[in-house]
Amino acid sequence: MLAGPLVVTVTGDTDAPDADWVVRVGLRGHDLVTAVHRRRGPASREVVVTTPPVGAAVDEGDRLRIEIAGHHWPAHARNPHTGRDPAHATELRADRRTVHALRLDLPHVRPGRDEVAAAAIPEEVTL
Repeated sequence: MLAGPLVVTVTGDTDAPDADWVVRVGLRGHDLVTAVHRRRGPASREVVVTTPPVGAAVDEGDRLRIEIAGHHWPAHARNPHTGRDPAHATELRADRRTVHALRLDLPHVRPGRDEVAAAAIPEEVTL
């Protein structure tokens, strides 16, 4: 059983001064979660993308599908890859990326254990 946020660590290169790293994780042909991390400043070889919480039963033999992308337009704001403000940029450029490695940390819970830790329950909810 997956219960909580997934943490995806991408080791890769880009030539853009700011770059989006989009991670989508799927199971049995369905998307479980999508998350985006915008990295500004010098290119980094390691980018950590933490997803919103996921809850899914994973059976023996199941395979998770992990997709890495540089954009998720129109769901997320555009990125001109120039370091300029995305809302006002008039120049858009493509960037080159290479993914060298990927690590996926899964929040695994043993089957039959369905309690929620008190620390995981917010004290106050603001609407």
